[in-house]
Amino acid sequence: MKLLNTIKFYKEKLEKDRRLRSLEIEKVKEREEEQLIQQKLLEQAKVQQERLLKKRKESLLVRKEKVSEFETAKDRAFILMDHAKNELKQNNFETAIDLYKEGEEIFSQINWQEGIKMVKDSIAMIKRRKKSIELEQAAIEDRKSEKLKIEEKLEEKLAKAEELRKLQQEEKRKEVLKIQREKEWERDISEEAYKFLEQGTVLLDKKIFDEAYEKYIEARKLFDKISWKREVSRINNDLLFKLKREKKKDEISKDLKEKRAEEELEMELLKKEVVKERDEHKKKKKEEKRKLVKEEYDRKIFREIERAEKLIENFKYNEGILILKREARKLDKSGHGNEIERIDEIINDVKDQTEIPLITLEPLDLIDNLGKFKAAYLALDKAQISLKNNRFMKVISELRESIFHLKELKIGKKYLKEIDDKIGKLQEKLGKKPKTKEKEYKDEAEILKARIEARRKERRKKVLDLLGGSKD
Repeated sequence: MKLLNTIKFYKEKLEKDRRLRSLEIEKVKEREEEQLIQQKLLEQAKVQQERLLKKRKESLLVRKEKVSEFETAKDRAFILMDHAKNELKQNNFETAIDLYKEGEEIFSQINWQEGIKMVKDSIAMIKRRKKSIELEQAAIEDRKSEKLKIEEKLEEKLAKAEELRKLQQEEKRKEVLKIQREKEWERDISEEAYKFLEQGTVLLDKKIFDEAYEKYIEARKLFDKISWKREVSRINNDLLFKLKREKKKDEISKDLKEKRAEEELEMELLKKEVVKERDEHKKKKKEEKRKLVKEEYDRKIFREIERAEKLIENFKYNEGILILKREARKLDKSGHGNEIERIDEIINDVKDQTEIPLITLEPLDLIDNLGKFKAAYLALDKAQISLKNNRFMKVISELRESIFHLKELKIGKKYLKEIDDKIGKLQEKLGKKPKTKEKEYKDEAEILKARIEARRKERRKKVLDLLGGSKD
C-alpha cells in the first residue's frame, strides 16, 4: 500500500508538473504575441513618424522653426522608445517604463496626444507583462494549485485589456485623422499669411509704408486665427516695429541731410579734442611708468646693499665690497650721492677691520680672468671666516688656495707677499692660540655689525621716505 500511495503521489505530482509546463508554454507564446504587438506598434509609430517627417519637409520653407522643434522632440521620443524596446527584450521593465515616461513627457511638451496615448498603452502593456511574469515566476516557485486560479483571472483581465486596447487604437486612429485635417487647415492659412508677409516686405523695401502696414496686419490676423503666437509676436515686435522705424527714418532723412554739415564740423572738433586728451593721457601714463620703474630700480639697489651688508656681517668682505662697488655705480647714475658716501664709510670700516687682503677693491677692468678672480676672493673670504673662528690650519689652506688663483691674475703680484707673510705668522701661532686675541676678534666683529646695522636702519628709513615722496 505504501508503494501504491507513493506511485499515486508521484503520478499526481507529474500531472501537476505537466499542467504547469503547458501553462508556461502558453505564457511564452503570449509574451511572444505581445512582443509582436509591441513591434507592430513601434513599426506603426515609425510609419507615422515617416509620414509626419514627409509632411514636415513639404512645409519646411514656411514653418521651419516650429516644425523643426516639433519633429526633433518626436525624434528624441522615438529614440527613447527604441531604447525602451531593447530594455524590454532584456526584461528590464522599470528601465523601459522610465524611458517611455521620458518619451511621454516630450510628447506632452509638444502636445501630441497620439504619441501620449501610444506611450501610455505601451507602459500599460509593459506593466501587464511585468505583472504576468512575476505571477508566472511565483507559480513556478510555489507549484501550488491556487496560483492556477489567479492566472485564469489574469488571463480574463488580459483579454479585457486587449479589447480595451483595440478600442483605444480605434480612437487613436480617429484622433490622427482629426490632427491631419487640422494641420492641413493650418498649412493653408499659414501659406496665405506668409504671402501677405512677403508682399508687405516688398512694399517696405519700396518705402510704400501704408500698404505694407495693411499686408502685415492681414498676415497677423491669419496667424492669430490658427494660434501661431510666435509669428504674431514676430509681426508685432519685429516687422511692425521695423516698419515704423523705417518710416520715421525716411521722415527725418531730409532733416539729417541739412544738419549733417554741422554735425561733421562738431565731430571733427570732438575728434581733435579726443586726440589731445589721449596724448595727454599717454604722456601721463608714460611719466607714471617711468617713476614706477625708477622706484623698482632703487628698491633693487637697496636690497643688494642690504645683502652686501649681511655678507660683511658674515665676514665675506670681498664679496660684500664687490656688490657695494657695483651698486655705488648705479646710485651715482640715479643721483643718490649721500648713499655713495655711506657705502664708502662701510668699505673704510671693513678695511680697518679685515686681516685678509681685499682684492675686490681693485678696478674690474684690470681683471683679465673673472673666473680666477672670483675663486680667489671667495677663498679669501673663507679664510677671513676661518680666522674669526681661530681655525688657523683651515685659514692657511684657504690662503694657499687664493694664492693658486692669484698667480694667474695681473693684480695678484701685489697681494702674494702679504698673503705669504700672513701664512708665516699663522704657522708660528699654531703651537699656541692667544685667548686675548679671540676676544679682540669678537669685539671687532660686534662693533662692525653694530655700525652696519645702524647704517642699514638709516638707509631703510631714507628709502621709505624716498618712496613715499615718489608716491605723493
